Order: sequence, then C-alpha cells, then structure tokens
Amino acid sequence: MAVRTGLLDEIVRMAFDTIRANKMRSGLTVLGVVIGITSIVGMTALIRGFDES
Repeated sequence: MAVRTGLLDEIVRMAFDTIRANKMRSGLTVLGVVIGITSIVGMTALIRGFDES
C-alpha cells in the first residue's frame, strides 16, 4: 500500500508541476471546459423552458 501512496503522491506532484509550467495552456483549457459546461447547461435550461410553455 505504501508503494501506491508514494506513486499517487508523485503523480499529483507531476500534475501540479505541469500546470505551473504551462499556465496559459492550463488556463485556456479550464476556460474551454467552463464555456462548454455553461453552454450545455444553458441550452438544456432553454429547451426545458420552451417545452414547459
């Protein structure tokens, strides 16, 4: 179990190092995900609103 915990720690550390090294790419990726989720939720709400009226 200790080996897996050490491996998980290393993976998390590598992920954060990569995010810090590529701030612009990480920021644009997060922005894209936020825009995508917002558009899906908005379209779903709009369609349900039209169905109820």
